[in-house]
Amino acid sequence: MTGGECPRSGGRPRAPAAIIAALVGVLMVLSACGSSATDRAQRLADRLYPGRLSVIEAEIQPGTIGFPETWATYSVTDDPDAAVEVKPLSEDHLKRVFEESLRESAEFRALRAAFSTQQLDLVSVDRLTIGSSGFEGAISVAAPVDANTIVALHGRLDAAVEHWMALRASDTFANRAIPVSSLAIAIVDPAVVPDLPTAPDPSWPTILRLGYDQRRRAAGRAETHQIFIALDGTGHPWPAAASLRPVLSDAEQEDLEAAVRAAGAQWLSIRHPDLYPGHLVLAWSRLEADSVDRLRSYLIACPTPSGCAVATATHAVALTVNLSTLSTKDLTLVTSARRFDGGWRLPLEPQRIR
Repeated sequence: MTGGECPRSGGRPRAPAAIIAALVGVLMVLSACGSSATDRAQRLADRLYPGRLSVIEAEIQPGTIGFPETWATYSVTDDPDAAVEVKPLSEDHLKRVFEESLRESAEFRALRAAFSTQQLDLVSVDRLTIGSSGFEGAISVAAPVDANTIVALHGRLDAAVEHWMALRASDTFANRAIPVSSLAIAIVDPAVVPDLPTAPDPSWPTILRLGYDQRRRAAGRAETHQIFIALDGTGHPWPAAASLRPVLSDAEQEDLEAAVRAAGAQWLSIRHPDLYPGHLVLAWSRLEADSVDRLRSYLIACPTPSGCAVATATHAVALTVNLSTLSTKDLTLVTSARRFDGGWRLPLEPQRIR
């Protein structure tokens, strides 16, 4: 078979490895001799969902075991926000991903509508998924965070989340029966938003444009603060004060860890000599509600001096750190914070939040 020809049958028997190699070659030549990946992807979409899907791009990939696969991305004609990314393309896979994409676009619109009421524009979308535990999202919004805006920002975030939960609970919301598992929100300085990379094609679906890789990575580098929305035992979201914290550089994290560990170790040696300090759990830290530099931090503590980890710790030392001076105050021991399944009951000090 020469270049440009379509394959012909015949030839002597081959060894198994040679047969596999030959099949791969035949399939790739067949793909070249037949219609393009875009044509095949569009034909399948037209057969399953006539007039509803339009191919944005499609390509042939080697696949997991060397056999060619078609990867395709579609827009939805009656949903300008939804993007259907199917890898690899098959009838069953397209059906499943299409339905998932419609549910995800409904979640996106609810988030966009809720946060826009507080002038918190969505900057990028990292994740909108519906898994076994419910909806999980990760988004970036633009907002200034400083001493003059922090108190109002807490109120705006709480109002946006409350509005979002109300939209999800409405009778008209398609995913009403799907619970919320978590929502991670990154806050970006509005001044950098105009310079963030944009998708190559402005006609792409909204989720695809806001989820454009270069935009997401640039937004991630521009994050100033993070917040993690989770529900309490009654199904209501914890306020922003439960988790809003600054994004620290590696050097800043090391300095904070050293300050927290030194203060915690000294305090334990005096007040609770039967406990030994572990490490700072930065993910549990949170800014005091009226401050941008007072960080409530948590150092795990264990009854043995070695091997103290989150999974084995029995207590946590809570303390407030001034990020400007690294001075510490208001130390206390958090007890009975472990759940029956071994996890930690977060936030660790709910009485300081509500």
